[in-house]
Amino acid sequence: MGVLDDAGKFIDRGVANAERATRSLSLKSQINNLEKHRERLEAQLGASLYEETRRDPNFRAPRESLYASIESLDSQRESLKVELANLDLQAQMASSATPVPSETQAMITCPQCGRELLDDDAFCAGCGSNLAALREELNLCPSCGYALEDEDCFCPNCGLALCADEEEDQEDNQEEDRVEDQVEDQVEDQVEDQVEPPKPMVLCPNCFSAIESTEVFCSNCGASILGELTEETTQP
Repeated sequence: MGVLDDAGKFIDRGVANAERATRSLSLKSQINNLEKHRERLEAQLGASLYEETRRDPNFRAPRESLYASIESLDSQRESLKVELANLDLQAQMASSATPVPSETQAMITCPQCGRELLDDDAFCAGCGSNLAALREELNLCPSCGYALEDEDCFCPNCGLALCADEEEDQEDNQEEDRVEDQVEDQVEDQVEDQVEPPKPMVLCPNCFSAIESTEVFCSNCGASILGELTEETTQP
């Protein structure tokens, strides 16, 4: 019986120690919470007293350094708030603005949100989608980002040739179109040079410079031609 009594007493002491330790931790936690709550109340009281007394010279005089330090902190905080607001505004404008491509860049459309992007953008500025991963997962037009079907040989959105044969035909057609445009421009220039008659010329009544008859003022001296022109002389 003695051994059992000793074991029971040992267990009772262990349980009592555990209960005291648990109670001690609970009391310390409550004290800590009360101290934090008291600090918050002190801060609120100090803030209210500061607002009430910061313009009172009698109350402020012996504590001027404290008041000046608080005002300096407030000024720095407001400056930081303004800078932060400007950064937020810039970020918002950047996320909503449509990028402007250079001469060597093309525009694509995000297949997730429809936002217009530069063709070399890695992520969408509108929804944050990984464009490189989307290009691998989806069959997207390399020129405009339009979602394509597997059997498409031309992009339905921008007309880009996607099949090898179609690409060659498209390049040939583009080259033919360029040549035709150049020939048409040359023919038009030649026709204009041949058809356009020489414009009649007159003499300025002020400086006697030869000018076109359709001019209202002399391009040499600035004199008015209308009403002062006394003689027209056609130049060969």
